[in-house]
Amino acid sequence: MTDYAQQAYWVAFAVTPDTLNLAAGFYPWSNPVWTVQDLPNNEKEVKACLETILEKAKEVQRPPRIICESAWIFHRLLERYAGELGIPLCLVTPNRLHMFASNEGKRLRPNEMDPALILRYAFANSPEATPYDAWRAKLRDTVGLCDQYLQDLEQYQTRLRMTAGELPVASMKRQIANLEQEIEALKQDCATAIAQRESIDPRIKPLRDEENLDPYTVAVLMAYFDELGTLGRRKVACLLGVVPQSNQGRQTGDSNNRGGRVLVRRALYQVVANRIASHHPVTFRRYEALIDPNRANGPMNFRAASSALIHGLICHLESIAKHALAETGYIPSTARVAPKDA
Repeated sequence: MTDYAQQAYWVAFAVTPDTLNLAAGFYPWSNPVWTVQDLPNNEKEVKACLETILEKAKEVQRPPRIICESAWIFHRLLERYAGELGIPLCLVTPNRLHMFASNEGKRLRPNEMDPALILRYAFANSPEATPYDAWRAKLRDTVGLCDQYLQDLEQYQTRLRMTAGELPVASMKRQIANLEQEIEALKQDCATAIAQRESIDPRIKPLRDEENLDPYTVAVLMAYFDELGTLGRRKVACLLGVVPQSNQGRQTGDSNNRGGRVLVRRALYQVVANRIASHHPVTFRRYEALIDPNRANGPMNFRAASSALIHGLICHLESIAKHALAETGYIPSTARVAPKDA
């Protein structure tokens, strides 16, 4: 265990859409010294709770540190106010916590999480905190909303093709027009944010110069894949979820892709689809080779071929970003190590 993990006043949060449950304690582990159940997950209550955490940490003369599970958008208020108050926050994926619970001999339901268990995970694994970046947090909200509208637009367009009758058709056409207008506005906001950041982050310009990468796609990468250029080709492919994962003897059959950054993969899928449709000289030739009936390992279906093309694209973008970082010496926020005495 690292020094900061022993010295910190840890507060673990189990996040739900409406409430927060917390357990606080410090090393050596015995039982939580403070617990709260069903704290409303709203701005007023979260901010008041974090101010109380600062007071309690001052009483025990230990630096505060927060750990919580990553829960879609439901941890955003906690992340935002912790960043504003200067409290280091460690985000842990639910999968890691469920694996830890299994090793501890506990079985949790998919949406169930115990804050005391998260606290025990903090002492066992000493997770590092990611520095809060207000620009990136705002960009994530913009990109996430735009992605939601894009999915809604696709559903309305599909339903419109399958629907007969004047009333529902007229209603759906109005919805489609509104969504297209909002999507265009959000994409313009993404382009503005990326242009403002270009002088700071050297990866943005070469990514924008890449063919078929519009400012929205670059914004998705900067918002949800800030590790780009720092991990290497194999790790970013695994992080994106385009590398088959081993079944590790638990089931028979082929290995499958699973997990990863879904929103980033969806944006890069659109790039790959556009390149195939426009007969991009490299991408289309590779696509034809993957679906060729005479291929040595058998032809791939469209889904598998698209995944392979996304794999190649993210590796290419990783090389571009790595070269840009090497030339300037810039270090992304996700690559910075939290101070041990924080």
